Amino acid sequence: MLRHPKLKPICSSALLSLLLKRLVISSSNSSSSSPFSSLSSSSSSLDSSATEPLSVEAIQTFPLVEVAVRADNPEGVVGRSDPLEESSHLSELDWVDPRVIGFASVYMDEPSISSFIGKYIILNLDASDDILAFDYCRPTDNVYMGRSPSKGPFFFIYACLFSDLHVSLPFDDFTMGVLRTLNVTHSKLHPNTWASIQAFRLICDMFRLSPTPSTFLSYYTSHPADPVSWLSLVSWADNTLFSPFTTSYKKFKGKFFKNFIELEGLGRFFDKDGRSNFPLYWTRNPTWFKEWSRSTPSAEELEIYSLFDNLPRTLPIQKLLTMLKSSQRWNNFYGMFTLLCVSVGQRFFNLNVFSWCINYDKRGSSVRQCHVGLLCQGSREG
Repeated sequence: MLRHPKLKPICSSALLSLLLKRLVISSSNSSSSSPFSSLSSSSSSLDSSATEPLSVEAIQTFPLVEVAVRADNPEGVVGRSDPLEESSHLSELDWVDPRVIGFASVYMDEPSISSFIGKYIILNLDASDDILAFDYCRPTDNVYMGRSPSKGPFFFIYACLFSDLHVSLPFDDFTMGVLRTLNVTHSKLHPNTWASIQAFRLICDMFRLSPTPSTFLSYYTSHPADPVSWLSLVSWADNTLFSPFTTSYKKFKGKFFKNFIELEGLGRFFDKDGRSNFPLYWTRNPTWFKEWSRSTPSAEELEIYSLFDNLPRTLPIQKLLTMLKSSQRWNNFYGMFTLLCVSVGQRFFNLNVFSWCINYDKRGSSVRQCHVGLLCQGSREG
């Protein structure tokens, strides 16, 4: 296993000893009424959603399965569900689409994963190198698989999130909230939907607004497939915020690797009560909704709705995502929207106001009070 970016071998003996201690405790209490007492200790994967794995201050109580946000709980409130017995038998994988089961990872040795994580930015600038350890996959590994009781907390993640979509770890509160509300792990979310999350977050950031799961999801519907496959959020036909990143996202399904959460990283992935901040593993019951309610929005959420309701539609998402790593983000953003609004004959931006906001921000002040002026030309024209 490797750390990024120094590529040092890691020692997880402390973590493993604590986990083994938990296994001993679990075994000695097997006759109790604990909801985890019926779990099989020989499993490799399954319906482990990630809402209650481990406590930072009490890691010795590491449970063997995790708690799901149920599909009938659309607000994303964490609640307990009956733990399913884990198993590695394919006969018990009837809830997973065979097209998912058929993909093994191309990262099967240390040189391959070392080359990848040395090429792309994996961790946020404010994250220390020792919160995660990256590992290559074994022939029996698959992206839908959950945690084995003999190993520490980890998750699989697709390489395209870093190489194409400029995602970095740990996720921010908005991203974790979307995953938690949808009751899916990041590898279960289709890359085109990931691109939309990134673009939505970028635009909010440009206007100094804090995106929320509700504001984002209000522009989409969620119809999870049965059997379970990758989840794609679908825009309303006349209300599509972004163009697809690609009409056919190919070659991502076999490019995934493992991320082990180190002791130093527990606080970045789990809350103080030991519940993970988003599902770490594939879930059987993603959240289904036809239309996300806009009821009881906060004042800032009303600003976000006003902003996105008035944006031109089918914004070029690839251009937006290139701005995530650009040192000229403001200028590129301003230039793109200038051309877009002129090309479709819309009077969306008061360009003088927007230019003033850019200059104002460069002096170190906030543009929050400026962005409302950008909508002064009226609503988006059909």
